[in-house]
Amino acid sequence: GTAGTPALKGTLVSNVILDRPRITGRAPAGAASEVTGDHLIWFVGQDNEGSAAAPTYSTDIRIIRPRLRQCQRSAIYLEYCDGVEIDHPDIEGVQYAGIEGLSTHNVKITTPNIRNVTPGGAGGNAYGITWGRQVNASTTLTTHPPSKNWTINGGQIDNIPTWEGIDTHGGWGAEITGVNVTRCGIPINITRDKNATTEINAPKNITVTGCYFESTGTFRNACANLIGAGDGTAATTYDFAEGIVFVGNTLKFGGDYLDNTGRNGAIYMRNTRGAIVENNTIIQPWDNGVCLEFQNIGFSVKNNTIIDAKSNNNTIPCGVRVRDQHNTGEVGPNTMLRTNAALATYVQLYGTRIDTNTNNDIFYTTGYNTSLSGDSVAGYTKGKPGRVEFGTVSATTSVAASQIDVAVTFGRTFTSAPTVVVGSNLAGYLSGSEAFIVSALSVSTSGFTMRFTNANGTTFNADGETMNASWTAGGV
Repeated sequence: GTAGTPALKGTLVSNVILDRPRITGRAPAGAASEVTGDHLIWFVGQDNEGSAAAPTYSTDIRIIRPRLRQCQRSAIYLEYCDGVEIDHPDIEGVQYAGIEGLSTHNVKITTPNIRNVTPGGAGGNAYGITWGRQVNASTTLTTHPPSKNWTINGGQIDNIPTWEGIDTHGGWGAEITGVNVTRCGIPINITRDKNATTEINAPKNITVTGCYFESTGTFRNACANLIGAGDGTAATTYDFAEGIVFVGNTLKFGGDYLDNTGRNGAIYMRNTRGAIVENNTIIQPWDNGVCLEFQNIGFSVKNNTIIDAKSNNNTIPCGVRVRDQHNTGEVGPNTMLRTNAALATYVQLYGTRIDTNTNNDIFYTTGYNTSLSGDSVAGYTKGKPGRVEFGTVSATTSVAASQIDVAVTFGRTFTSAPTVVVGSNLAGYLSGSEAFIVSALSVSTSGFTMRFTNANGTTFNADGETMNASWTAGGV
């Protein structure tokens, strides 16, 4: 057929079943030669941008065991669709994407087999499965809403060396389970989208479990990106990537094999809130196993096993690295293993490295660690100055008529004595006559003694009064 004409197209359709379609289109013609509309299967609703209204959807579409070969855009293209099932798609040799969805909701993809996708443009973009929305200077989240509620269960995506296996730009709601993604530049990319040049829409509520991700090992990006919308600095987030759960996956390689700054890794995170990165196994990443750059709030990175982070240029490859400021969350315990020093010039110098404690609040716990130099955590091993620690009053001792010492035991033991800051001028109650000055004394790894002194210099009244005191403790 004519270039740019799909083999099958449905517009504003409902209740459609395609059973075992077999379609071969035009062979890809090389980079920068993709043809708009050159899909094998194309379902679309209606764009209502002119009236600033939400789109009208095609609905209830089922594509069963399609065998699709060769085209110069996407094998299956969905735009403004709601309720799509794609069962056992077998897709090979297309130019831009195996499956592409824009403003399309409630999509279930079961056991895909997508391979050998080549780039459509000069920039190298190519995808196994990608979903998001159409973005330009005139689109809004109403006229072109984020794609919502995608499920990918099982299957294989292989050999997309120039770009990404699984990708969402600003998708809301997804479950990706048990997928093997191999020989891809970036096996999975969970990231924001833009209107023109402004980042406005971040991914939400995406769960990735039980998958295997392996990059080419010679691509300058992560094995898994978890990225929200910001201005590209440590100071500003426009829209956090929220509800990201990345648990129980295995990742091999990833990171920037030419980098010398340490700003990459198998898992790369920025502008996230509430991300859970736990129980993953990361094997031989470039730069770092997990790199938290900036504006990651309320994260949990723990119970991961990271083996042989390496670099030939970055002198301090790490298992987990907090690279910049404005990060608040929990790191560790993780298992850090240096097993093969011959892999690269530098192999897993540190298990965990926190580059700075400026504008960071990291609750850090060490784990089993055979990295060359242990951990480097910018002055803290468990907790940091500013983190509230709880304790129990274990004893009180009268020092003088106007002074009393109160011993406090921490709820856990620090590696070395922390810094303790307590309140001052705490007013007594009931008697109404005392005003107490508080100081910290004899700080140890397990607790401290806090002295209350009556600022009036008079004797404490034995009237059963109650005093309020607070403190913070941070570890070194």
